[in-house]
Amino acid sequence: MSRRWFWVVVLLVVCWGGALSAEETRKLCRELPQNEAASLIWDASTATFIGLQSRYELAGIHTMPPLASPLVEAWLNRGAGMRLQVLSEQPDRWGIWPVRILRGKRPADDLAKYLLEQGVAFYWNPRGMLRCLDDVDVVYQRAEWSASQAKRGWWSKDGPFLATDSRLYTARGTFQIVRGKVVSVGKTRSTFYLNFGERWTRDFTGIIEVENLDAFRSKGLEPEGLAEKTVEVRGVVQLRGGPEIEIRHPDALRIIE
Repeated sequence: MSRRWFWVVVLLVVCWGGALSAEETRKLCRELPQNEAASLIWDASTATFIGLQSRYELAGIHTMPPLASPLVEAWLNRGAGMRLQVLSEQPDRWGIWPVRILRGKRPADDLAKYLLEQGVAFYWNPRGMLRCLDDVDVVYQRAEWSASQAKRGWWSKDGPFLATDSRLYTARGTFQIVRGKVVSVGKTRSTFYLNFGERWTRDFTGIIEVENLDAFRSKGLEPEGLAEKTVEVRGVVQLRGGPEIEIRHPDALRIIE
């Protein structure tokens, strides 16, 4: 085989492999039998759904049960036509499957989108569970944005923490949205530190691991360029000196100005 034809074959193999990968990704989205969808019961204590076979959670969002529960239960009680779409080949380590819960055909009612629009859930997709669905992540982000602008649900009375809010100390272990100005950016071999104050032992910090840097850069986010920017971060608050959030995915970081 000539060198020219060798590289043609290599190119075809690479392209074919990429096509298979994309097809395999799309196959992650599959619908479960109707009786499983119809059996779902909302468990507010864990923000999950109990079915005949397994336990499920809505993919792409973080639900606030105290606000969301009445809306979820009313949505489930609206009758037949419910569909359950699984978005992963395997459950998480607790045996919970990521899903979309839909009603009707195209365009279908989407429970997660509805909760975002009502301001009782946050967009949250750190594991990329929406990757097999074209543009659903964008739809969900727009739904949350509309709720924030209209001051619906959580946005009407609570809203994001300011990075300077001392109540962040009491929010340890909870999912929060935090907004503020990045005073400086520190860096070690493994980590970027978005400092929202002068003292990390007291002030709020956003953490980005260097191993995740390519994902942030693919979205046009360069950690070292965030100094003096007002940003929004989301995730679980931890305390190491001052309060902090590990920003594990570019969707968890947004530049405000």
